Amino acid sequence: MFFRPNRRAVKAKLYAAVTRGVTLLKHKGRMTIKREVFLLCLTYSLIFTAVFTLIFGSVLFSGKLNGMKQQLQSSNAEIKIYLDTLFADSVHMLDYLDAMLPLTSREPDEQATILESFQSIQNSTPDLLHIFVGSNDGSLLVNDYELDEDYDARNRSWYKKAVEAYPETVVATLYQEYTTGDWCFCTAKALADQTGMITAVVAVDFSVDTLFEDAIQKSYYDTQINYLMDENGVCTYHPNRDLIGLNVMEKMNDPSQMILISQGYIEYTANNEDKIAYYDHLNQSDSILVSSIYRKDVIAPAIAELLHVLLALVLLSVLMSVLFMLVFDYRYVTPVKALKVRLASLLAGETVVKNTLFYPNEEFSEIADSMEGLTKHTLSQKAEELNAILESSSDGILVLDRDNRVLHYNNQLLILWGLNPKGVYETYQDLGIDERLLIPDSCGHPSTQIMETELCYLKSGMILERYTRKLNQHERIDGTLCVYRDATEKVRKEEQLKEIANTDYLTGLNNRRYFSLLAAREFHRARENDESLAMLMLDIDYFKTINDTYGHDIGDKALQAFAAHLRQCSRRSDILGRYGGEEFCVLLPFTGLEVAIRIAERVRMHFEKTAIDNKGQKISWTVSIGVAINGNGVASVETLIKHADIACYAAKQRGRNQVMTYSSEYIETSPKNE
Repeated sequence: MFFRPNRRAVKAKLYAAVTRGVTLLKHKGRMTIKREVFLLCLTYSLIFTAVFTLIFGSVLFSGKLNGMKQQLQSSNAEIKIYLDTLFADSVHMLDYLDAMLPLTSREPDEQATILESFQSIQNSTPDLLHIFVGSNDGSLLVNDYELDEDYDARNRSWYKKAVEAYPETVVATLYQEYTTGDWCFCTAKALADQTGMITAVVAVDFSVDTLFEDAIQKSYYDTQINYLMDENGVCTYHPNRDLIGLNVMEKMNDPSQMILISQGYIEYTANNEDKIAYYDHLNQSDSILVSSIYRKDVIAPAIAELLHVLLALVLLSVLMSVLFMLVFDYRYVTPVKALKVRLASLLAGETVVKNTLFYPNEEFSEIADSMEGLTKHTLSQKAEELNAILESSSDGILVLDRDNRVLHYNNQLLILWGLNPKGVYETYQDLGIDERLLIPDSCGHPSTQIMETELCYLKSGMILERYTRKLNQHERIDGTLCVYRDATEKVRKEEQLKEIANTDYLTGLNNRRYFSLLAAREFHRARENDESLAMLMLDIDYFKTINDTYGHDIGDKALQAFAAHLRQCSRRSDILGRYGGEEFCVLLPFTGLEVAIRIAERVRMHFEKTAIDNKGQKISWTVSIGVAINGNGVASVETLIKHADIACYAAKQRGRNQVMTYSSEYIETSPKNE
């Protein structure tokens, strides 16, 4: 549609302008229209420049500050992930060493083997500084480390903290290295014998300076400083050693913010310089990681950029005013001057010819024609570019309008869903997606999808991940965008990882963590519905004798055979799990005490009648079973498991190969109270 101005209105405005111009000409010394337009344009341009500068400056400073904060947070997060991953790996390393090596041995051959293992791990872990074992006699087992004669490992902070935290592992504690005085992160774990006496502490440490030198590579600013402090705000590590031990919170504008919030931004003053920092608590340590920069590093570039923009806008305002004055003179002042001459001739009584003055009204139509042609060409070109982009995508893309009509789809969508490329698909129903689902209606209509992503299981075996987004315009929903991606391999790998994480690798039963989770869910369900629930704790009698006599290989086969027999004796509704060593748990839903005792007795008799086959040799075995139910006084599934464990211990104390139910009188003789 073309815009054509009202000719009468334009003539009226021009006549008024000419009249004012004639009036101005009567007064000498008044400025001309050209000059007045120039000054008005310049004034408005400068006002616009001032307003724009204020707005742009506010947005610029805010954007620079937010960008800096995001970069600071990103840098801090990268360093935190780096440190947390390193500390978590150190915990796994200690658990591995404790499980695989005789760390408490005093035998020279075994100690040599331990040191070789330490050296191998150190060679494969660049960030690792030392691996060492401090014994309860004060000696230290470590590679390439010179010690004084009076060195006593028991006096070192890492040894004391590990002993205090036993049986937990002390992660990322800060201490100064004995010979050099360098600051180190240390992860330590105390080891105890069967009596519970601490025999040694195994530990690994990392150079704090080395780790934070690597962290500099993750910084966005040259002046960024990363340091550590404790929960009281005392600096525990800083590249500037003079600042270690100082309280950072005393320099903050609002110290309470770090107490109330576990992570965020803080502002403080150091050496008469304002600083901005982002802090976050390390997951594997009690330390707080702080990344800070000078505020001027953000403000100074922003001011310089703002001044450049302001100068450019002022120059542009002057040039635009001059240009507008020239255009205005050509387009409007000249016709007005001609009209002025014509009016003057009329006023003088001169004969004038027919009005042939030209006014620029038809030019709007020409401009509109040009703009429409340009718009159509641009839209056509953009549509072709968009279509090329969508067709090059490896994802299937579907766009629906608010009435579920198909607006667009690419060829990959047809391939993923197995649709006919020559088919006509005008509505969502025409696609026939429900017919290709493994379970009808399992992947609902996109307009009803609650989550942004949803999995669609196809009869062909493929699993598609659907991402859905509402298309909004003018605060109303105008359509839906659906993106389909082949997630078959991703989902299968996730399921495999979940199974590995929840299963005991030796027996195939639920591991202790997953069994506790399932048991807790069943316990809460039974308590809410006032239903019976029983727990069996099974312990293989004299299992240590089997291990010592026939070896750990036969012991492992015995555990596997025990798990297989236990499955045969259990119901479908029962939940089985290996609780630890030769201890197994069976949760019996909807089961009272009498039924639980009968089931336990049946299991006990089953194992009494069976044996382990060791190359034709039959190794007999028995099992002691403790029974507990969710009666009064059982507030949690942990208490229920504890009761079953106490009852199992009582069965062993009374000669083994028995079934005992829990009684409070057993608490005095339970293993926890001996």
